[in-house]
Formats: sequence, C-alpha cells, structure tokens
Amino acid sequence: MGVEHEDLIASAPIDSPDFYIYDPHPALERIRHEAPVLRYEHLNSWLVTRYDDIKMMSRDPKTYTVTKGTHLNDALHGDITNSFFPDDAELITTTDPPRHAELRRVIGPAFTPRAVGALTDDLRAYLRRQFDTIEPGTEVEVAEQLALRLPLYAVARILGLPGDNIDALRFWSDEMVKMGAALPADELAEIAGSFGPLNDFLLENLERKRAEQGQDLLSVLVRAEMDGKPVTDANGLMLATATLEELALRYHRLEITRPPTRIRSLLQNGLSELSMAFVA
Repeated sequence: MGVEHEDLIASAPIDSPDFYIYDPHPALERIRHEAPVLRYEHLNSWLVTRYDDIKMMSRDPKTYTVTKGTHLNDALHGDITNSFFPDDAELITTTDPPRHAELRRVIGPAFTPRAVGALTDDLRAYLRRQFDTIEPGTEVEVAEQLALRLPLYAVARILGLPGDNIDALRFWSDEMVKMGAALPADELAEIAGSFGPLNDFLLENLERKRAEQGQDLLSVLVRAEMDGKPVTDANGLMLATATLEELALRYHRLEITRPPTRIRSLLQNGLSELSMAFVA
C-alpha cells in the first residue's frame, strides 16, 4: 500500500465512532476523488465511496453478497450479525435479493402511513403522562426522562407490545447496538447468547397476538404467509427483533444528542419517517 493510501486511511478511521461525530465528509470527499475503492487491510474491508459504484454493487447480489454480514465485526470476526438470531431464521439485512424483498413485503402492512399515523394520539397521550410525572419547578434530565423513552415507547407500540417495559426494551436495544461495536469476538458471542429473554418475550407476544390481532407488526406477522405457508416462529421472531433493532438505532441513539425541540418534531414528523423505514 502506498504512502498516499496510508494517509487516506489515517484520515478516515471508519471503525471509530468519533470519526462520524466530528464531520467525516471532508475525508470521505478526498477518498472519493483519490481512491474511490479503498482497502482497509487491518479491518479486512473495502470502503466504496462513489454513488455509481455502490448502486452497481447493490444490484449485483451474485457478486456482492450480504449473506456473511453487514458490520465491520462480520469482516473481522466472521458472521457476527447472524449469530444474534436463531439459526433457522432469515435475517433481512443478511438476505440477498430477491428474497430480501419478500421479507420486507411481509412486514410492509405494519408500516403504511395510515398504520403508523394511527399511533399519533397514543404517543401524545404517553408524552403527556411523562410530563405529568415531572414536579413543577424541578430540574429534569430531558434526554433521560423524555427523549429516550418516547421513541422506545413508539417502537413498542409499532410492534404491538404494551409499552410497559421500556427499561427492558432500552437494555435490549443497547445490547443490539453492541453488534457493531469495537468489541472482541468472545464478548460479542456472550452478548449474542444473552438474547434468550428477548426471544422468549417476543415469542410470548406473538402467541398472544394470535387471539388479539390488530394492525401492529406482531399481528401482521401472525397473519402473513411466505412461500404459501404461515410465517414460521423463527422468521416471525427475526422480523420482530430486526424491526426493534432498526427503529431503536434510528431513534434511541439519535435522541441523546438532539435538543428538546426534537420531542415535538418526533410527534409531528417522526411517524412518517418510521413508515418510510420499511415501506419501499
């Protein structure tokens, strides 16, 4: 590797969270012009930065597959993403087209603008209840009491969960984030093995939805079919867990650094963003 490429890699440590916090765009722009396909040998990875190249790769799953994972940890340690889910489940993020589109189709009805928009009053009522717990005249940690709890409650209601175990959902979403964290393989394996309670919880609620169906995701999964058969429990569990991961990543982490006005914005605009996350 030439000195120039070593300099480019040093300017863009793609495995460091700080790189993305402190404006990565100048470094990425330089890479796009000087080495649009850049090898990171120490990460066993390539960085592709040009739109046309990425578009071409996304349309050629026979050559550029996602079946071995989508995180740097998958390249470093081998198939970490899939290890977080049951062996007989089909994970959306590690399934190539056309099967990928079939999996997305199954959950689509739970994310139409109408289905997600129906949660607006519920979320407003929840936020009012949270405000009611604040003693007038006292200082509060807005991120902790409001900004973090609201998106997790929204995730629960989209899934079809009661929303009465926000602390547990927060713990599980924190653990999911670690899937892509800079951790050794043995620690990642330990985290993956700790998902038994989450799996049991979601399976219990899937069973409950067979008798109490609505328009939520778990109800959609109970009614859905793939390959002419009802969706298996393994795939139902995977789709529910993957949705929890996706929505938690979109909102749970982002809310930490956003101002309190984001609470109002989430109520006004966030629901439509949630529907766009899975309906394509």
